[in-house]
Amino acid sequence: MRTMIPLHGISSPARLRGALQRGRGAQPVQPGASAPKHAFTVVELLVVIGIIAVLVAILLPSLARAREKARRTNCLSNLRSLGQALVMYANVHKDRLPNGNAAGLYRDYDGANWVMINFAREYVREPRVFWCPSDRDSAPEQIQTADQTLPNSARTSYEFYNLFWPPELGPVMTRLKGQAPLAWDLDGAEGPSPLQNHGTKGGNVVYADGHADWQDAHDWDGPNWAHPAATFYPEGCARRRAGHILDRSRRIASNFALIVAASGLTRGSRRERAY
Repeated sequence: MRTMIPLHGISSPARLRGALQRGRGAQPVQPGASAPKHAFTVVELLVVIGIIAVLVAILLPSLARAREKARRTNCLSNLRSLGQALVMYANVHKDRLPNGNAAGLYRDYDGANWVMINFAREYVREPRVFWCPSDRDSAPEQIQTADQTLPNSARTSYEFYNLFWPPELGPVMTRLKGQAPLAWDLDGAEGPSPLQNHGTKGGNVVYADGHADWQDAHDWDGPNWAHPAATFYPEGCARRRAGHILDRSRRIASNFALIVAASGLTRGSRRERAY
């Protein structure tokens, strides 16, 4: 049975609405008051947070890879600049690359410091070129040493082929035939190392013809020796010459054995005919 609401004495629409709501058991709405708003429940908030977490987990690795790719590109540009500076140095110094080692020494701490400081000052001039953006060490403000373990080093991020030669053997640019590496990321094929720029998967390399490229770790000649450094290195050249001599000796021995065998067959056939 419906409740009859007397309408006499109601002089305004607002009072009429209030009377109708009271008749339906609802709370009266005050004039000028807004309707109640719907709030998120705990479950809805958890669902939204979960979706955001999933999106972050998907996007973060992609963003990290994109940042590392950009850093590799900057690193490659730095190595190209260093390669151009090394070529300029060789053009001025009768085709020889920077080498301060004493006679007969493959490594010379003081000689490396001296020659790399002068090389940086005369041919590079911008210390940050010696620094890879992926390197955890801070960028050098000026080149004061070639010691990898010290700040402001020319070898903060990169290794230089020319520092490991006795001066009487080179390195001479034309003998590298545009193929040998000139500089590369430190410890590119090493296990986890504090000197690495891009981890254990490889590193960037600049070559004697001026081009620079990424080289995978399994292609390197050694943990801190980019390919084909061993081919042009004096010890590598000696091994290569020894290998050629050994191969030649084996071929001569093989040919001699064939000649002896053929000679034995000829003698045997002659004896058969004689009988």
